Amino acid sequence: PLPLSDEILKNLEKSVNADLGAGRPVAAVAVLDQFDPSEISDATMKDRIIALLEKTSEALYLRGMSFPDNVALTKSISISTSLLTLIDKSQEPGRLALVQQSLGKALSVHGARFGDHPEMDKGIATLRTASKAWSIKDAPERWAQAQLDFAEALMASARISETNEKFEEAIDVCQHIIDQKKAELL
Repeated sequence: PLPLSDEILKNLEKSVNADLGAGRPVAAVAVLDQFDPSEISDATMKDRIIALLEKTSEALYLRGMSFPDNVALTKSISISTSLLTLIDKSQEPGRLALVQQSLGKALSVHGARFGDHPEMDKGIATLRTASKAWSIKDAPERWAQAQLDFAEALMASARISETNEKFEEAIDVCQHIIDQKKAELL
């Protein structure tokens, strides 16, 4: 890994943002791979690298979904998995939950694409954890999106396994969303 200075980090941010803006998230990964965030002691610099990794992972996920680009999905899974070890849950539980949500979606899509039940199950478990990170009162939009992502993964798994168990659980999650919204309105 290269040593990191503020000037190098500014150029790195510029390069990664340009790659992402041009729709080249895999090129952004090549740039980011030169640095190991776990070896960065300066908290601000580490946070800036983590933010770039988060943006890149999300761009890779979107590319993997849209084109279908399995390499991009695999890289998104890899980056999100490493981010789980870099983010301090006690300091940033919401940020960690967003990474879990991204990882769960990518695992679920990749698993659905290849009919890989263990990968789907891992994606569902990750989304289940992320769906519990927020409450409807504290962060209604994030809560709802996490619930919907979880239900969507359950439905994809139900289609692959051709069983009703996951489909019924997805319906329960959707009913829970409705019930919570009704309770909030009362």
